[in-house]
Amino acid sequence: MNGAAVCLVAAGYVGCNRTAAVSLICLAMMFNGLRISGAPANIIDIAPRLVAICQCHLLTFGESFS
Repeated sequence: MNGAAVCLVAAGYVGCNRTAAVSLICLAMMFNGLRISGAPANIIDIAPRLVAICQCHLLTFGESFS
């Protein structure tokens, strides 16, 4: 389950509670940052000369199933 999506959906149901809504949106951005941060570093380590091609294929494949 995608944690960012769950937090964003939950933020829509908190009503007028601004603190809860802002907290859930911040938590969603944290989950999004955790999901994205590891991929570029691994690609640069594995294939430094082919980063652009690998990034294109991996992001296309990864985003189509997330």
